[in-house]
Amino acid sequence: MNRNPGRRIFGLLSCLVAVVLVSTPVSADTDADYRAAIKAYQRDDLFGAIAQLSKLVEAGHAKAMLQLGYIMDKAEENEQAVGLYMRAAKLKDPEAYLRLGYLYVGGEGVAPDDKQARNWVLKAVDAGYEPAMMAMGEAYLHGDMGVARDVGLALDWYRMAARQDYLP
Repeated sequence: MNRNPGRRIFGLLSCLVAVVLVSTPVSADTDADYRAAIKAYQRDDLFGAIAQLSKLVEAGHAKAMLQLGYIMDKAEENEQAVGLYMRAAKLKDPEAYLRLGYLYVGGEGVAPDDKQARNWVLKAVDAGYEPAMMAMGEAYLHGDMGVARDVGLALDWYRMAARQDYLP
């Protein structure tokens, strides 16, 4: 008996994507293709979204790597999510740094490692990514990512994000 029907469905989905990848070209306007993939995702056309995003990933599109990584993460295909986020991180995408930090915190697709998590989040902070500043504030507020609970430092991180006009 299959205890996880989602895995079986996802496996079938992966096969379909492989077939589509062979037959669907990427246009010269990858940003338009990305917008089309997002629209497919928003209307719950997961097959279409994954197929389009996969093509864009192969073309080196960082935002497609992030979106497909997100889909893989939600499908509990965490190793694939890590791989996609790593590829986007190699392209210096700060959102990828933050997402990798979150995966290291939870031990999803990687061994749990607070130091690695913090390093990835701080790399996103160094790139000026405001959500990462908020994540550090949350870490200090709750004593996560291997830091001691410190409300004062948490407020400092929140203020840093606020100075960038960032409000979650």
